[in-house]
Amino acid sequence: MDDLDKTLQEIKKHIDNKADVARTDGTGKALTTAQVNDMNDKMDQIRKLIAEGDEIKARMEGKTAAPYMRRRPNFFVMMILFLAGLGCLWVGGKMTQDNLDLLDKGITAQGKVLRVETRESSCNRGSHQNKCTKYVAIVGFTDGDGRPEEFETDYRSSKPVYSEGQDVEVIFIPDHPAATAKINTTAYMWTVPGALGAGGLLLTVFPVLLLRNMRKERERIL
Repeated sequence: MDDLDKTLQEIKKHIDNKADVARTDGTGKALTTAQVNDMNDKMDQIRKLIAEGDEIKARMEGKTAAPYMRRRPNFFVMMILFLAGLGCLWVGGKMTQDNLDLLDKGITAQGKVLRVETRESSCNRGSHQNKCTKYVAIVGFTDGDGRPEEFETDYRSSKPVYSEGQDVEVIFIPDHPAATAKINTTAYMWTVPGALGAGGLLLTVFPVLLLRNMRKERERIL
């Protein structure tokens, strides 16, 4: 490292001395314009090489942070996103499995929306967290033994999706009718699991690809 530093300093002094010398060839004879331009071009090339040498020297001494080091904090953000994606995939997979079990073991019955109720929920609006009103439907139906049952829909919305007295088809497992009952529509049963699965896949794949590119850049620089 000391030898490289001494060499760079000597070359710099040589260029500085050349720049201070009068435009002569050392014997008092004036240089032509072409010779002066050629000398200046060569000095510019040497200056460029010295600048590159200084950059390499600074990197070797750890004075210049590599691009991947400047982006190092993003690694922790990517890990949080990756873990959040795994969580979404797990919840989406669990809901999908429950729906498949319901379709396999469940039976259907005619149901009716008994009433539409409101629930208070927390909503993020910009930087503020406020309370907002969500609507849910209370659905009634008769199980396989003729007993009346009712359940509250899982899906909550800012506007009512169902109206009181509306007829709906219900699917449920006979052993646990009220606990397993759902409205038997594709939108009701698969929208949330599908959204969680797609979001989870995106959150897990994107950080992996980004970290892979950062690793390749690091290997290229080093």
